[in-house]
Amino acid sequence: MNLTEQMSELARQAKRASRLLTRISTDDKNACLRAMADALEENAATIKEANAKDIDTGCEMGISQAMLDRLLLNDDRVTGMTTGLREVAGLPDPVGRILDE
Repeated sequence: MNLTEQMSELARQAKRASRLLTRISTDDKNACLRAMADALEENAATIKEANAKDIDTGCEMGISQAMLDRLLLNDDRVTGMTTGLREVAGLPDPVGRILDE
């Protein structure tokens, strides 16, 4: 499977998942978001180690420094992701509401 096919399949899976998420309670969705934040924190060292290998591979492949910087995970970025997940869990659930017309 080439990259285009992989991305198309991921998009299809995301679309299916989005339909399922409309049926999950707000409390359950928020619990999932908090669990993801907790898992990121608990596994940060392993994630950053794998990311470092990816960055090394990217360097070997000649990926631009700007792209490598966007891909780099460090303590601040992992903290930003966990903070963001927890902030989203604290927002009102938009499912079933009209946010803008």
